[in-house]
Amino acid sequence: AAEEMRERYEALTGGGSRVTFGTFHSIFFRILKLAYRYTADNIVREEQQMQFVRELAQAGGLEPEDENEFAASILSEISSVKGERIALEHYYSSCCPDEVFRQIYQGYREACQSRRKLDFDDMLVCTYELLKARPDICRGWQKRFRYILIDEFQDTSRMQWDNFRL
Repeated sequence: AAEEMRERYEALTGGGSRVTFGTFHSIFFRILKLAYRYTADNIVREEQQMQFVRELAQAGGLEPEDENEFAASILSEISSVKGERIALEHYYSSCCPDEVFRQIYQGYREACQSRRKLDFDDMLVCTYELLKARPDICRGWQKRFRYILIDEFQDTSRMQWDNFRL
């Protein structure tokens, strides 16, 4: 979608301006690459995510009927917690007992962090934390992106909006 917008913009204007096009994740990952020297190898793959959750569920004594469906549901809930900036103690899981979900959530975060891996939600969370903690870096990006147009704004999450407000 970002590439299509770029092509349409260049066709209308003849190109040549300093407009940057990208998805939330591509822009935020660019910020993290510059700040922390991340590469594509730091992005956790879907199968790794599923494996982390399956292992954590087993360690928590859960024996779901369909492990893959359960892991996908847990990962969706983890994404909701991160994307909507919900305090973990205020989140109530529909997949498993709340305390078990909290243990899986914490274990998943630790598994990613210990391997220096980011999921797509971490790209948003880590960018937010970086920009809040480092006003100098935040100012640099504010100067670079004086104006921001968000396509499909109605679909933005709280975390995406909080990042762009910075």
